[in-house]
Amino acid sequence: MGNKLLRKDENFEGLPPWMATMRKVVADCVSENDIKEIVENQVKRAKQGDQNAIKFVFGQILGGDSFKGATFVQNNYTGGESPSTPTKGSPGSEDKIEAMRRRREAGLPLSNNGDGGKVDLS
Repeated sequence: MGNKLLRKDENFEGLPPWMATMRKVVADCVSENDIKEIVENQVKRAKQGDQNAIKFVFGQILGGDSFKGATFVQNNYTGGESPSTPTKGSPGSEDKIEAMRRRREAGLPLSNNGDGGKVDLS
């Protein structure tokens, strides 16, 4: 079943015969549409926060190891504000403590320069 994905000048010199055969068979069996479906599935999984899918997608876009050492984090917040949103709660208040808890869980600094609230020094 000829495959357009395998270049006519493709050779597998230097590979053991079994590996050259395996690559040719795989290339003959995988169509362009198969690859498109696989990539679409990886993009969908990446959007849902799957770290391996994120690495795969960005690896293909950025060229493999060019982003080695980078960390990709996707935080999905449901039922409330993003933890990075400044709070108006006073230090020690329930609002302020809850905001700090959400920030800690999200891996963010506990305080935000935009936080308001008055400090009670009495």
